[in-house]
Amino acid sequence: MAKARTCTSDMPWTCPNTAFGVAVERKHVQVKQEGKVPEWMRGKYVRNGPGDYRADGHGRRMKHLFDGYAALVGVELDGKKPCGQQGLLTVTCLDTLAYENAKQGRMKVREFATTPYHSNLSSRAEELLATITTALTGGEGITDNASVNVVKEGTNGLLAMTETKQGTYLVDPDTLQVQKRLEYAPNDRIRGDMTTAHPWWDSTLATWINYSTEVGQGYHVWSRKNGTDRRRKIATVQAKRPWAPTWMHSFATSKNWVLLAEQPMFLNLAAMTLGEQFETPHYNFDWVPQEGTRLNLVNRATGGIKQVHTEPFFNFHFINAFDAEGEDTFVADVVAYKDPDILVALALDNMERVPSTSADLPEARLVRLFVRGSKCEVTNLVDLTKAGNFLEYPTINPAYTSQEYKFVYGVCAAVRPLCVANGLCKINVATKQVEAVWQETGCVTGEPCFVAAPGAGEEDDGVVLSIVNGPSGVSFLLVLDGQSFQELSRLDLGGAFLMVSMAHSLGQKIIDILCEGSWVGGMVFWGAVKDEKGSSLRWNTSNALR
Repeated sequence: MAKARTCTSDMPWTCPNTAFGVAVERKHVQVKQEGKVPEWMRGKYVRNGPGDYRADGHGRRMKHLFDGYAALVGVELDGKKPCGQQGLLTVTCLDTLAYENAKQGRMKVREFATTPYHSNLSSRAEELLATITTALTGGEGITDNASVNVVKEGTNGLLAMTETKQGTYLVDPDTLQVQKRLEYAPNDRIRGDMTTAHPWWDSTLATWINYSTEVGQGYHVWSRKNGTDRRRKIATVQAKRPWAPTWMHSFATSKNWVLLAEQPMFLNLAAMTLGEQFETPHYNFDWVPQEGTRLNLVNRATGGIKQVHTEPFFNFHFINAFDAEGEDTFVADVVAYKDPDILVALALDNMERVPSTSADLPEARLVRLFVRGSKCEVTNLVDLTKAGNFLEYPTINPAYTSQEYKFVYGVCAAVRPLCVANGLCKINVATKQVEAVWQETGCVTGEPCFVAAPGAGEEDDGVVLSIVNGPSGVSFLLVLDGQSFQELSRLDLGGAFLMVSMAHSLGQKIIDILCEGSWVGGMVFWGAVKDEKGSSLRWNTSNALR
C-alpha cells in the first residue's frame, strides 16, 4: 500500500479559500436557479460526506476517498416561490473529536485507510493501546468522523453517522451544527463499537433497526424507537470468525426478517491496530472467497436465526428486501461485485490515474437473493450494459421499503473509463431494464434521493435530487422528474461541495470528484421546514434509507 502523500498549500485536495480546506461555511445563501421545482416541494435536502482531506498538521493528505473529515450541505426548497428564489444553501463542517484533533495538528485515530503520524515510539504505543482497548472494551480509540450518512431523528432532528457507535451525532436541522453525541440509556447492555451507518427504517413502527459488531462475539441486532435512547436486542448472531468479524456496510430488512450477509471480508486486527506496515491488499481486511457468503436471517418477532450459504460476493449497499410466498421465503436485492477490488480503485493515488483503463472502476451487478428454506438462488436481475455495467448508491421510493417494488435509481458509468460515477440511471426491476440514463459531458453525479409527490398514485411519481459537479468545478443540485427522468431544474451551489477537487485533464476537461456525493455519504429530504410564521413543522419525510 502506498503511504500517505505530502499535502502542500497548492495541492487541489481540498476546497480553496478556507483556513483548513473545506468549503466556506454558509447559512441561508440564495442560490441561482434554472427551471422550476414542483410547487409541492417545500422542505430541506441535506447530504453528508467527506469535506476535508488534510490528515493533520504534518502536511499529509488522506489516502482514500472514504477518509475525509465530515461536512454537511443543506438546500432549502420552496416550489411556491418565484423561479430563481426557490433555493437557500447552508454549508457546515462537523465538529467531531476527530476533526478537532486534526485542526490542532494531530490525527489521533485512524480513518478507513489513513493512519496517524508518529514522530516517536511513545505516540505510536499510545495509539496502539487506545485502539486495542477500544476493540476489546470500547472507548475513544476509534474514529467519530460522522461522514457516511444523515438520517432523521425525533420529530425534527437529524443524526449524522459513521460506522462507529462514537460517530453518531445529533445535528440541528436549521444550522446543521453538531448538538451532542447520541448516547444510549444508562442501562443499555448492547455491546460493540462498530456498526453500520445505514440503519433500516420501519415506518409502520417508527423504529430504527441496526446491528453492532462486538469483536470476540458477533453481531447484536437491535431496534430503537425513533427519538428515544433505548435499544431492544432482537438477537445475537455468532460471527463466523469472532476475532475477525465481517465488514458489512449495510444490511437488509423485510417485514419478518433481518438479513446480515457475512461476505468473506474479514477484519484483520493486526492491520487495524499496528498500521499500514501490516496492511493487506484490502487495507484492514482479508478477502477469503473460498469461504463463500453466509446469509444470517434473523426473525424479527422471535429472534430465531436461520443460516444459508451462497456464493462469495462483495457489496456496499442493499437496495430493498421483502417477503414472498409466505414467511419462509425472503427476497433481497443488492449491488454486488466479484471481489473488493473497488476499495483499492478508490484510493486517491489510483483515482489520479484515470483515464488509464487500468484504473477503471470494476463492474457491478444488480443481484437478487431468493431464499427459500435452506437454499438461496442468486440471479443477475438486470442487464446493466446501458448503465456502463455499474450501479451504486441505489435508492427507491421509501414508501416501498420492505415490500415488492419496481423502480430503483442510482449513479452509473455513462462513460468509461472513470474513477467515480458520471451518470444517473433509472432501473425497472419488474421489466429488468435500465429505463433511462442522465449524463452531461464532464459531470460527476452524486447519490440520488427520490422524493415522492403528495398523494402519488404511481411508484415513480415524484422527483430525483442529486448534487452534481460540473466540468468547471461548480456544483449544482439537479432536479429530475422521477417518471420521465427529464430535467426540471438545477440550482447553482457555487464552489464544489463535499468533494475533493482532483484536477485531471481529460482533453480540455477538468474532472472534479464529488466525494460522498458519489460514494460514502447519505442524505435526507423532509418538508416542510417552516410554516409562514417561521414555526417548525413535523416531519413529512421522504428518505433514501437502507
